[in-house]
Amino acid sequence: MIPTLSKHYKLMAIDYLGAGDSDKPRSKFGYTIEEQADLIASMIDKLQIHKAHLVGVSYGGGIALNLAARYRDRVGDIVCIEGNGGMKHDKMPYRPMEAFLKWPVIGHMTVGIIRSGLVDKLVAKLVMGKAWPLMGQEDRREIIDIISQNNKTASRISWYHISRTLETSKDFAEDTKTIRSPILYLYGEKSGYREMAEVNIGFFKNHLPNVEIVSFKDGIHDLELQKPEEVATLILEFLKKNRKSEQN
Repeated sequence: MIPTLSKHYKLMAIDYLGAGDSDKPRSKFGYTIEEQADLIASMIDKLQIHKAHLVGVSYGGGIALNLAARYRDRVGDIVCIEGNGGMKHDKMPYRPMEAFLKWPVIGHMTVGIIRSGLVDKLVAKLVMGKAWPLMGQEDRREIIDIISQNNKTASRISWYHISRTLETSKDFAEDTKTIRSPILYLYGEKSGYREMAEVNIGFFKNHLPNVEIVSFKDGIHDLELQKPEEVATLILEFLKKNRKSEQN
């Protein structure tokens, strides 16, 4: 989505602690949503950004909502793609990787295979789910390349803790109810996380005044990978509409 969004905004694409090129501490950091939100709030302060619009997917969507709930003066508009609003619930799908990563020997072997690049295509197919058969060869190659870059820096400790973040993070549902920033919530009707998304949608509709919900009938969990141009266009329209409202 970066080429489309960067024509209109200065973008900061963050590798969360434990992912990509960021550090992957083995101790003294639990990879919880609130810890990641605290780090990003500190970054916003250090860079002297008045207010940042936030776009977060899944784990990142929960971090964006946590930031908006706890650091309201630093946050503008929020785009949340299938992120959790801080509630503890049992609507998460089964995550087999968590079981492998829990145990050091098996986990290190699994991560070694992932880092080798041998399973990049398989991981890409699992991530894209029902969207994969409908994709052309060029799109598939691009997705495999994105997945490959992520897999090269895989870490057992960080991946394991991130996979458990809904259990280990604090419930911040009451804080979420205080958010007054406009929220655009996107979800896919073919997503493996659809039940979780629908629980969040019900919560948002009951408690938040400025929420816009958009669903994609053929959408998967990672809409930013499946429909980058459509999602980017929706984000720009959402931000433009809110900018006009503020000016009025």
